[in-house]
Amino acid sequence: MQYLKSVKVPKGESVVISKDIAAKISRDLKPISKQLGGSVNNTAAGLANLGTRVSFLGSVAYDNLGKQYIEAIEKYRIYSLIRKVNSSKETGVVNIIISPDGERTMLAYPGISRDLPPLDYKIIKDYKIILLEGYLWHEDGDDDALKEFLHIAKNNEVITAFTFGSYKQVKKYRKKWSELIKEIDIIFSDREQIYALFKNTNWDEVVNNLQKYDTIFVVTDNKNGAHIIYRDQKIYIPAYNIKYITDTTGAGDQFAAGFLYGFLNNYDLEKCRQFGTKTAAKIIQQIGAKPLKITKLNSVKFLFKQYTLK
Repeated sequence: MQYLKSVKVPKGESVVISKDIAAKISRDLKPISKQLGGSVNNTAAGLANLGTRVSFLGSVAYDNLGKQYIEAIEKYRIYSLIRKVNSSKETGVVNIIISPDGERTMLAYPGISRDLPPLDYKIIKDYKIILLEGYLWHEDGDDDALKEFLHIAKNNEVITAFTFGSYKQVKKYRKKWSELIKEIDIIFSDREQIYALFKNTNWDEVVNNLQKYDTIFVVTDNKNGAHIIYRDQKIYIPAYNIKYITDTTGAGDQFAAGFLYGFLNNYDLEKCRQFGTKTAAKIIQQIGAKPLKITKLNSVKFLFKQYTLK
């Protein structure tokens, strides 16, 4: 696409941009849709739509976008732990450019979102799972708050989950994350990110490495489906044959929502993968990374009715 070439971003990439470039994109392109965003927030919305009680922690600025963000999150029945921060930074924004084939390219200005608000860590013990995202790792020291989350969670037997975020993030923080994943129960990644983590593109060798960890690895593989690797278990997940792919934004986030829904309800990994595949299949048939229709608790029945179980 011509515009991506003009800002020197490869199609399908997820990159961090400056405030100035974000402003330029806003001037150059008219959005077809504005939605509440963020990887973990997308997953939280998907879980809430399946009837799960969820909370979301993050930071916004004292600006219009921050106000809109807080108002929007309530519509998804997500309990807000968002804090407004008085700063020169603005509320973060992600510009997503969708190619004709449905591939998304993400240009993110993090703004204030990197600055996690002060929190009474004791509340972590009230949750079954905490989900953290790799997009927060951008500068030295960004991992301090997340490490504290993990430490408190482990001490209180709270399940920990982590999403890598992007290929570039994995390459940049490979050494740190190689150690970090030893402390995490569930990892969400895609195939290229896992290759980057081990500096190895031999899938069989990578799988052997993953099986050495006491961690559940959920590895998506675009149109080829996904894999779940946990100790001696290897589950291949074929993708549903979707005739028209509208937008791949949030496919991984919604896969995580479906998977975690199954996990929270004590289903085995095979059933968890079915939920994940269904929620991902549904989201790529619309514009945006969250369910467009905020439904009641019949979402699960709808998914099973719409997509035949395999």
